[in-house]
Amino acid sequence: MIIYFSGTGNTRLAAMELARVLGDSHVVCLDAEMLRNPGQSELKVLDTDTHVVWAFPTYGWGLPPVVEKFILNFQCDPTFAALPHFMLTTCGDDIGHTDRQWRRLMEQRGFKAEQAFSVQMPNTFVFMPGFDVDSPELTRKKLDSAPAAIGKIADMISGNIPARDLITPGILPGLKSGLFKSFFWKVYMKPGGFRHTDACVGCGECARSCPMKNITMERNSDGHREPSWGNACAYCLRCYHTCPAHAVDYLHTTRSKGRYIAPGSGEIGIKD
Repeated sequence: MIIYFSGTGNTRLAAMELARVLGDSHVVCLDAEMLRNPGQSELKVLDTDTHVVWAFPTYGWGLPPVVEKFILNFQCDPTFAALPHFMLTTCGDDIGHTDRQWRRLMEQRGFKAEQAFSVQMPNTFVFMPGFDVDSPELTRKKLDSAPAAIGKIADMISGNIPARDLITPGILPGLKSGLFKSFFWKVYMKPGGFRHTDACVGCGECARSCPMKNITMERNSDGHREPSWGNACAYCLRCYHTCPAHAVDYLHTTRSKGRYIAPGSGEIGIKD
C-alpha cells in the first residue's frame, strides 16, 4: 500500500514508479477531502498488502503540515497498524531531519516505522529569497536519476537487498529542521500571501489544479473572473507553477522565478 500527497507532481511520479517496480496496485492519493477532514477519513488495507509507504514532498525541511495533520488524525484498524511502515520523501536538495519527524508521528500512532528514504527531484519550493527552480540541465539530470534510486528503494522494501535508511539530511540538519523550519513557516507561510497580478486572464487553471480545492474563481467589480485563496492551503505552489500567464505571486518572493510541473502533470517547466 502506497499513500501519497503531491503538489506539483514530483511525489506522485515517485510513488507511481515505486508502485510499478514493487507491483503494488494499492495506491492511495491523499485528496482535498481527506486532507481537509482527516478525522473522518479511514484507510483500510487489502489482503495483499504487506507494507505501507508514506510518500510526500519535503517542505521547509519537514513534512507538509497537511500530511502531518492527516497522519495524526485518520482512522484505521489494527491490521493497518501492524504492517511495516516506510517513508519516501521527495526533495530538491536535502531533507534535514524530516525522517525523525516522520518517525515521531509513527510512534504517536503506534505504527511500526521501518526505513526512511529520500529522492532528489527538481526543486519547486521557491518561497524564500535565493531559492529558484533548477536549470533545465539539472531538472533533466534529477528526473533521469530518479528511477534507479527508486528501484533501489523498492529492493529494500521487498527484502531483495539489506534495508537501511537512504536519505540526504544535508549539512546542519538539526538547525534546518529546527530553527530554520520554525522561522520559515512563521514568516513565509501565510494563507493571505497569495495574490494574482494584472497578467491574470481568469482562466481558472489555478482553481482546477489546486490539490486542496482551496481556490475559488470570483468576479470582481468589473465582472472579470479572478482567483481567491482560502485558508486550507498546503503551500505546494501548484497554483504558481501551473498558471499559464505566470500571474500568481506569493509575498513578492516568487516574482521573476521559474516554474516546474512534473512529467505527467503538465509540461516540464524551465526558468523563464
